[in-house]
Amino acid sequence: MKVLANDGISQSGIDALKASGFEVITTNVAQEQLISYINENQITVLLVRSATTARKDLVDSCTSLKIIGRGVLEWITLTLLMLVKKGLK
Repeated sequence: MKVLANDGISQSGIDALKASGFEVITTNVAQEQLISYINENQITVLLVRSATTARKDLVDSCTSLKIIGRGVLEWITLTLLMLVKKGLK
């Protein structure tokens, strides 16, 4: 699975994801280019903080996207939002 950490991620976060078999991409993609980037690179997980917004058009347009994780300010954990789409429940 490809993870795009669009607003940055700590090295320990990268290491933990890679140790679990994820491919981690830390490229910062501008909001207006995000849909194209996710679709072209078949991103499965999008991790954001405050700079990136997962808008309805992004969710609707990105068929490979299954999980959006949002970094909670000053917390170590992520709030994960499972996307129920394309028959996934």
